[in-house]
Amino acid sequence: MIGEHTDYNGGHVFLAAITLGIYGVVRKRQDQSIRLYSENFAEVGIIELILNDLSYKKEDGWTNYSKGMVHYLMNDSYPIDQGMAILFYGMIPNDAGLSSSASIELLTGVMLNDLFDLDIHMLNLVKTGQ
Repeated sequence: MIGEHTDYNGGHVFLAAITLGIYGVVRKRQDQSIRLYSENFAEVGIIELILNDLSYKKEDGWTNYSKGMVHYLMNDSYPIDQGMAILFYGMIPNDAGLSSSASIELLTGVMLNDLFDLDIHMLNLVKTGQ
């Protein structure tokens, strides 16, 4: 058994597959706008960001996970040069210790890797999400 936060603090973990996941759809935009929407946070609505201003903002809530991935990929000189629209839907419960936030980060990275033909190795995406 593990306690909360044991995994990233170097403790021993018990890994197991689950039938829950996260899904996303992405498309490029012709401007510098990033529009994010989650079916899981429908009450929040669409969050609109600008590609050159991806700083953390508490009021942006869950979208900070996607913003972080875009920000760090751009800092690593990957050519993300136009905006995008992303729709998320997940079945991973929030605040359940199942890494729902990490799933948003990694899914964002996987979608951007494909959308912009970035040729990033999956292990590098995982490390970027840390």
